[in-house]
Amino acid sequence: MSEMLQGMDDGDLSLHYQPKLTGRSGEFSAVEALCRWRHSERGFVAPDKFIPKAEETGHIKVLTEWVLRRALEDQAALLEQGVPLSFAVNISATLIDDREFVRRTLPLIRLARGPVTLEITE
Repeated sequence: MSEMLQGMDDGDLSLHYQPKLTGRSGEFSAVEALCRWRHSERGFVAPDKFIPKAEETGHIKVLTEWVLRRALEDQAALLEQGVPLSFAVNISATLIDDREFVRRTLPLIRLARGPVTLEITE
């Protein structure tokens, strides 16, 4: 997990966006942020490997805050280019009753430049 935390600073973690299509129009007006990790020595580390470990160790809080910050920055940049999109970010169920997490992330969400959806993972 220390390598994952370092990877956030080193640029080894990135966000990829999965479009969410509107059924009737076929257009997309929303995206879901997906965290990906390309380790400098091991290559691609699958999310199903590092996210459960982050939950087990409590590092999911830092990871989720990182994802949320990056997603909101990307949302603002797209809006400045005339592309308004709703952004969805996955939130671990372990964070729902974490008062510190709520205290730190609510101000971020309030500053969002567009709609934000928090999707609770199972």
